[in-house]
Formats: sequence, C-alpha cells, structure tokens
Amino acid sequence: MHADYALQVGKLKDLIKSAEAKVREHEREVAIARTTESVYKATRSISDNIGASGSKLLNARESLDRIKRRHEELADRMAAAESLDKETGTRALEIKLAEAGIGGDAERARRVMERIRARKTDAEGQ
Repeated sequence: MHADYALQVGKLKDLIKSAEAKVREHEREVAIARTTESVYKATRSISDNIGASGSKLLNARESLDRIKRRHEELADRMAAAESLDKETGTRALEIKLAEAGIGGDAERARRVMERIRARKTDAEGQ
C-alpha cells in the first residue's frame, strides 16, 4: 500500500517536472514572439520614414541592424539556455541515471513487489 502511494507520488512529481519544462518552453516562445513583433514594428516604422532624407535612412538602417543584433543575441541566449537545460536539467539527469541502470523503472519495481507479495502469500499458506 505504501509502495503504491510512493509510486503515485513519483508519477505526480514527474508530471510536475514535465509541466514546468513546458511552461519554460512557452515563456521562451512568448519572448520570441514579442521580439519578432518589435522587429516588425521597427521595420514598418523604418519603411515609413525612409523617404524623408539620406541621414534618416542611415539612422534607420543602423536601428534595424541594432534590432537584428539584439534579436540574434536573444536567440543565442535562448539556444544556450535550452542546451544547458538538456545537458543539466532534471530530465537529463533522469536519462543518465536510467542509462546507468539506476532510477525509477516502474515496471521493475512492480515486478519486485509482486515477488515479495508472492513469497508472503506462500509463507502464509504453509
């Protein structure tokens, strides 16, 4: 009975970890969407002001270049964060432990419990 509760607790913890990872992923996607929207607005603003004069065109181009650089830096940071999460995140540790034969193999735990219960039943029956 206690083992069943422990198994359920483990499953719930895994679900929470998975949900947290999804939230982080959605937050990154929202940040990308906001940045893209800013770039579009800046591009539209630049396009509206291009005809004013040569210096405005130069300034607009510089602004667009700065925005692009910021967008690239953000994309690089997000890629680095995702890479770190894959290498050092909770799920990465679970995978490494499983590869080493350590960890929460639920089926293996269930089989062990069945053997223990069978021995107990055999002992009580004798």
